Formats: sequence, structure tokens, C-alpha cells
Amino acid sequence: MKDRPASPPAPQTARPGGSTAWPLALLCVALILYLSLYPFTGWRDNGLSCTAYLLSPPPPYWTWFDVISNYIGYIPFGFLLALGMLRSQSPAWRRWAPLLATLAGVAMSFTMETTQCWLPQRTSSNLDLALNSAGALSGSLLAWLIEKLGVFGRWQRWASQGLVPGYQGELALLLVWPLALLYPLPVPFGLGQILERLEKLLAAWLQDTPFLDWLPMRAIEFQPMLPEIEYAVMALGLLAVCLLACGILRGRLARLCAILALALAGLAATGLALQLSLRADVAWAWSWQPLQISMAAAIGLALCCLWFPPRLCAALALAALLVQLYLLNEAAIPVYHEWMLSTAMRSGFRRFYGMAQWLGWCWPWLAVLLLARRTLKPPR
Repeated sequence: MKDRPASPPAPQTARPGGSTAWPLALLCVALILYLSLYPFTGWRDNGLSCTAYLLSPPPPYWTWFDVISNYIGYIPFGFLLALGMLRSQSPAWRRWAPLLATLAGVAMSFTMETTQCWLPQRTSSNLDLALNSAGALSGSLLAWLIEKLGVFGRWQRWASQGLVPGYQGELALLLVWPLALLYPLPVPFGLGQILERLEKLLAAWLQDTPFLDWLPMRAIEFQPMLPEIEYAVMALGLLAVCLLACGILRGRLARLCAILALALAGLAATGLALQLSLRADVAWAWSWQPLQISMAAAIGLALCCLWFPPRLCAALALAALLVQLYLLNEAAIPVYHEWMLSTAMRSGFRRFYGMAQWLGWCWPWLAVLLLARRTLKPPR
């Protein structure tokens, strides 16, 4: 009796998990925490119930900016959380993703509004809770609709061929890079200049303690950045981001589109940061000619790398970032820049731009970690 031939293995379906939505959703949580509880000082117990605002009448004073910002602020949270669930392997999560994401938005808003009762600078409001919940609902329904239209499925099929494996972290960094530029920088594209700030902060913490003598003394104080160093910092900042994109993209056409899109996004974010945060009389006082020359040099060098393999592009991006961070952190923060931010920044945007500043400080160091992991990881 002949043995029956073994049945062919079932075709493997693409794994829907590992979505970039999860790290971006965590970033939204950090953003909501920062914007809701800033400035994190003055905590006190006023003796009142922290949930009394739920049954109170809506606040008599409000602005359209508050209404729009409270609604729009939770749309990305609901969208990304629902998207992560829709792309997960759990059937229950995929079935109930809009509802679960909306409930998470309601819980997040309720927690923030309730916690604000201990902050004298903030006011708990049932109107804010309703607007936040509506934003989370809108975002989750938008993700569900786009999923039903098959957009994410087509993206997943393209990403499996056009992107290198494990692209999620680098893609998340590329998406938030323009947000990190929304805080006015001493040098455009000069993210990660933290050494001088860390030294001053550490010295202030250790003041009047014996540990202050343990701090290493600098032989030479931070010096102003020379013009040619500024050119190099701007060019390296944009070049590193373009090479980061080339490190996860396979096709030359996709790389070309990414380089041009990143250059336009960086230029737009830099101009928008000055236009929104500063007064009109100082917003465009900075000379754009050095930026134009540096951007042209960065784009030209990035175009030369279109034919390089992704691993080499990642290694070059890592080298560009390390050189830029060294040049930035050996230079002093311009006194004029600090004066401009303290006197010319619009007060209504300080809370938002504080979060953008944290992104600008942390972004290049996170990029260094991801690029080092990709570069040093043994090839398969």
C-alpha cells in the first residue's frame, strides 16, 4: 500500500504585528502627559473632590483655540492606538479596535483632567473631557475606515518588499523628525545640543554638596560656533536624516522621493517654528543663505548614496550623526538665542514648544542607538 503524499504546507500570511503605530502611540501618550500636566510644579490638595468637575456646568470662559486643540490633540492617539490593534495578531483586538481605542482615550482624558485638580495653574473641565473623547473616537473611526478600504494592507505588502526588516523604529523617527524641529534651534537641523545644559544642571543640583568637587573641570570653556562649523552642522543634520531613510528603503526611486520629502519637511518645519513661536518682527531675522547652501550640499551627498546598500547607508548616517553631535556639543549655545527665546517667544506656545524641545534633545541620541543596532547587527 503506497503512502499518501504529504499535503503541501499552508501558505504563510504576512505578520500584521510589529506596526510603527505602537511607538508613535507611546509618543502621543508622552505628549498628552506633558501638555496636560505642565509645568509639573505647585502640587497641592485643595480639599475638594477631584471628580466634581464631571457634574459641574461647562466653564463660562473658553476660546476656540482650546476647543480645537482639545479635540485635535486626541485624534492621533485614537488613530494610532486603533491602528496598532487592527494590525495585531489578536482577533479580539482587531474586532473591537475602535471601541477599545476610544475607551483608552476616555480613560486617558479622565485621568489627566482628574489629576489637574492638584495643579493650581490648570483647571479640570468636563468640556475638555468631552472634546478629548470625541477626538479619540474620530481618530479610531478614521483608522477603522482606512483599514476597511485596504490602505494598510497595500502598505504592508509594499513595505515587505520596499523596506528592510525591522524598519519600524527608524520609520517612527523619520515621522517625528519634523516635530523635533518645531522648537527654534540655535543652528537649523542642529538637534541634540545638550552637553552645556547638562553640565549647568548637574552643577546646580550638586551645589553646596561635597559631590560638586567631583565634577570634572573643563580646560576650555564652550566657545561660539564658527560660521564654517555652522554650515557643517546644518548639512550633517539633514544628510543624516536622508541617509537614515536610505538605510531602510531598497528602491532608488523611493529613496529619491524620501530625500526630497525630508528636505521640504525640514525646511517647512524650521520656518514654521520661527513663524509660530516668535514675534513677527524677529521671526525671519535669521539669514537663510547659509541654510540654502548647507541643504544643497546635504541633498547632493545624499543623492550620491542612492546606489549604496541599506547597511552602508545606515553606517554613514551613524557617522554623520556622531560628527554633528560632537561639533554641536563642543560649542556654546548663543547668548542671543537664549535672549530671543526668553523675550520674543509667544507665551501661548510655550507649553507646546517645551515638548518639541524635548524631542529635539532626544531625537538624535535615539537615532544613534537604532543605527548602531542596525549597523552592528550581524547580517543574515
